[in-house]
Parts: sequence; C-alpha cells; structure tokens
Amino acid sequence: MKNYKTLFITIGYFFIINIIFSLYIFNTISIDSLFFYFLDSIIFGSFTLLFSFIFKGKLRIICYVILSFVFSFLFISQIVHYSFYECFFSVYSLINGGQVFGFFYAILSEVLENIYIIIFIILLYFTNALLFIKFKDKSNNYKFYVPLITILCTIFVSFGASLIDFNSIYSRKNLLKSVNDETLNVQKFGLLTATSIDIQRFVFGFSLDTNVREHGVTVGSFDSDNYNILDTDFTNLSKKNEKLAKFFMNEKATNKNEYTGIFKNKNLIFITAESFSFKVVDKNLTPTLYKLQNDGFKFNNFYTPIYYASTSDGEYTNLTGILPSYGTWSFLSSINNDYPYSYANIFKEKGYKTYAFHNGEYDFYNRNLVMPNFGFDKYLGCGNGLENKMNCNNWTQSDEEMFDVSFENYKNDKHFVSYYMTISSHLPHDFKLNDMAKKHQDKVKGLDYPEDVLAYISSVIDLDKALENLINNLKKNNLLDDTVIVLVPDHYPYGLKEDSINEFIKPTTSYDKHKSGLIIYNSKIKGSSSDKYASNVDILPTLLNMFGMKYDSRLLIGKDIMSQDDGIVIFNDRSFLTSKGYYDEGKDKFYGEGNVSKSYINNTKNIVYNRVNASSLMLDVNCYKYLK
Repeated sequence: MKNYKTLFITIGYFFIINIIFSLYIFNTISIDSLFFYFLDSIIFGSFTLLFSFIFKGKLRIICYVILSFVFSFLFISQIVHYSFYECFFSVYSLINGGQVFGFFYAILSEVLENIYIIIFIILLYFTNALLFIKFKDKSNNYKFYVPLITILCTIFVSFGASLIDFNSIYSRKNLLKSVNDETLNVQKFGLLTATSIDIQRFVFGFSLDTNVREHGVTVGSFDSDNYNILDTDFTNLSKKNEKLAKFFMNEKATNKNEYTGIFKNKNLIFITAESFSFKVVDKNLTPTLYKLQNDGFKFNNFYTPIYYASTSDGEYTNLTGILPSYGTWSFLSSINNDYPYSYANIFKEKGYKTYAFHNGEYDFYNRNLVMPNFGFDKYLGCGNGLENKMNCNNWTQSDEEMFDVSFENYKNDKHFVSYYMTISSHLPHDFKLNDMAKKHQDKVKGLDYPEDVLAYISSVIDLDKALENLINNLKKNNLLDDTVIVLVPDHYPYGLKEDSINEFIKPTTSYDKHKSGLIIYNSKIKGSSSDKYASNVDILPTLLNMFGMKYDSRLLIGKDIMSQDDGIVIFNDRSFLTSKGYYDEGKDKFYGEGNVSKSYINNTKNIVYNRVNASSLMLDVNCYKYLK
C-alpha cells in the first residue's frame, strides 16, 4: 500500500475539498451525498495521477501541480460565483464571455467576502502538492494502469448506484436522465462530476424530461367570457413536442376578474430597475418612488428571485412571463424565437408604437438583437444613438438623463409602449467608482448605514429623479392620466457586502433578500393591495389582463396575480414559496406553520417541476411558432 501514497493523498485531498465546499455552500451534507463525493474524489484524484504519469521527473510534478490547481481553482471560482448569483456558472456562460462575472471590481469584492474559505482551499492545495512531491512514485506500467482501472471501476459503481431510483422527483437517476439542474447535480454528485455532466451536455446536447407530472389539480372546462383563454390549436405543437402540448392543455386558465380591462387603451411604461430594492423607498429621500408605491397597486408578498444569468434572466422573465433556463442565456437564445405575448408584439396589434431604452452599452447581453425580436420598433442604448443625446462616459450612466432625452421619442404618439432598463444603481456601490452615487452623495449624509449602502441609496436617488421628471413630462403633454407606469427590479442588490445586506435588508430567512415589490401605477386609478405570493414571471399575464388583451393564460408560465390562481414563487434551485410556507429543495424540507400535508408539498413540487421544464422546452422548440 505504501507504493500508492500519492493516490491516497490525492483522493483524500479531493474528498476533503468536496466536503468543505458543500458545507460552505449548502450548509448540509447527506450521507448518500458523502458516498458520491468519495466516488467523485476517486475518479478525479485518479485522473490527476493518470495524466501526470504520462510524464517523468520534474514534468510529472509540474503536470500534477497544474492539473490539481485547475481543479482547485474551479472550486474557488464557483464559490465566488455562487456568492453573487446563488447558482453555479455553466460551460455555456464561460464560453460566452466575461458577462458571467460582470466587472473586475465585483469579482475582487466577492473574493474578499469569501477570503477565509479561499485561503483555506489554497493552503490545502499547497499541502497536497508538497505531499505529492515528497511521496512521488517512480513510473512503471503497473502503477500507470492502477489509476486507469480505478477510474473505470469507480465510474461503473457511481453510474450503477445512481440508477437506484428511490422515486424521488430529483433522484440521481432522474438528474442523469432527464433533469438539467447544476445546483442539484453539485449537491448530489460533487462539483467535478457535475461539471463533467455539464460539459457532456454542452458538447452532445441534452433532452429534457417531457413528461408532465401529476399535481393533484383538476382542470375543468373554461369559456372565454369568464377566463383568459383562446381557442388555441395545439395540433402543430403536438407534432413537434407532444408532451409540451399536453402541459399547456392540462394547465388551468386564469379567470377574468374585477381588474380585467381597467387599463384598456392606456399607454405603458415598463421599467426594469437595476439592482433595485424597495427597502430604499423613503418619503424624503425618494419621494417619487414613495408616491408610486403607495398610490399604486401594492404587492406585499412579491419576490424577485435571481436566476442563472443575473440581469438578462431578470429581463427575460419580466418581458416573456417565462422562467429562464439553466445552461444557456435565455435572453440570447430567444433571438430567433416567436413571442406573440411580449408587450411590444401584442400591443402593436392594437396600433401602439413600441420603444426600448438602456443607458448602458447597447449590445450588452445582445440587447440590440433581443429587443427587436421582442417587437420593439426602436431600441436606443449607449453606442447606437443614445450617446449623442446624453453622457455615456460616466459609470454608472444617469437614469435621469436617459428618461429625459428619450421622452422626445414617444411624447407625440397616441398610443405607445416604452421599456426601460436602468443602470444608475448598478454595482460598484462606491462613491469613488460610481458617478451616480457621487452625484447625490450629499443627500445621504447622516444616514446610519455602511458606506456601500449609502453609495447604493445615493445612486437610486438618480432613478427617483428620473421618475420625477418623467411624471412631470407626462403631465405637461397631457399623457399622465392615460399612462400606466410599471417598475420592478431585475434582482436584489447583490453588489452590497453580505454584512451590509444583513443590516440594510435584514433578511431572517434564506429567501428574504429576494423579497421585493412591484409598482403598477396610474394617476386616475387607486390601486388595491394584494397579499398573494408572486414573482417577476407573473407580471406579464397580470398586465395583459389589466389592459384587456386577448390571450391564452395557459400559454404563459406566470399567472395573473389578481386571479384566483394559487400564487407560487419559484427560485433558481427549484425551491418554492407559497402562502403555506417555504420548501427548501436542497434540504428536502418544508418550513410552514400548521399542518401542511405531504400531498400538498409533493403536488407543488410537481407543479414547479412542470413549469421549470416547460419553460426550457418553450425556449428550445420555439413553441409559439407552432401554436395558432
């Protein structure tokens, strides 16, 4: 056994790092996961030795040190990424560029946030490298084949053990066969095995489970007088993807209600507010936001979950009423798809002019391609015309300036839809590095918050100024009464330090920091209050109902918040939140008050499963193309 010290040392190293990583990210490890982490460690520990055995002498040491460093760096980089986005980056994200991380300052800040675990992993890495150098074996054919045989046997055991199906919706068998979820793969197989699965699916493709799981909801007949439903022909979709067609046909249509058509023939200004938190709304600091929130409709249990591609996934959800997909940038992947229910496309059928504006780089996240595909007739950002009207050399750029100069585009239109993606409150939340924070710094003096929170609040004031001027411009042009203003964040302000988030947002649960709000405001209609649990995916169907649009509510993943449909918030790891409580998928545990039946939990898990899978299939097969 002494001849294989380096093999045991390497396997032990990967096993320890797997355990540390999982405890740090998930705060828990199951016994069966430990077994699979050990198999993961045997496979990749043996592979590291096998590859280094190709070389001799110092080259063997160099190869081993480099390869083990690459694997160790993967653990570190995924920790940093997860700290930002609460998910792991995919191969697709890496290949498609630096937008996966965003900005060097943000990366550095997150490294410092996790510096202790990073240093610990680095120390483990150097310890492992030194032990390898001390106990390195002389090469011979027998030893070369030992790690190879070990890898093959362990893969066989791992695959065989995964096929033991315990009827769990996210069993390892299902994760390998039909579910694409990196977070669950990491938790159940180990990071390196999960990464290998992701690479294999990226290269060779992957077929999602198209089966619709039973969820205990009885679907009756629906008429168009009382429900938002159309006589949709599913024939062509059934030929393309029978199970997706079945999913739609088995969905409940949402009922028309007292809010149906209350905004008919009015204009729409929809704002996705970068990193916006409703915690910043204050009568004195942000009076316009305060007015819009309190005079408009109030949504007391509205959440903005962060998904896999940050801002672009937030926009995609806001604009389509569909959940984003893992393993791709849904925004980019949507470019050649049909979206008849996007705001621009459906409103254009009523004669509306459609506009989109962004005061950042016009082609960031390929918005220059996405916005026209979503139906916007005119899209302006910094780089394709907006820089001629405002200062695009600042960082961040001014929301106030963007709203002012863009108003000229639609002020003379009888009917219009204008979409804004703001940027003033983008990270970094720093008075030296953020020009909009610096611009309003004097207004936050004396507030008892950490400096990054003060900088963040200061930058949001620019958005408030933008809204103030927008309302004044609408008034001057007699447009305010006939315009609906909608504002929602893309995600919570994850650019703040963790301690600052705890002090500013004061989360008491793992999902509290995603609690947000939704502004739907019209000066002539007093808004009501809703306690239903809802999220970004529910905005589109809610507005389509309010504007009296004809649409088939079965064909959207989100549901009208004002309808009788049960509200549900779906997070990126397939955990969910309803009026009965919160289900943590990673821990397979439900947190709620009172007696909540197991059948309710299982049925809701199936609903989440169906909606997440259907969202991915809708993107993959361009489903609206086949529906009439």
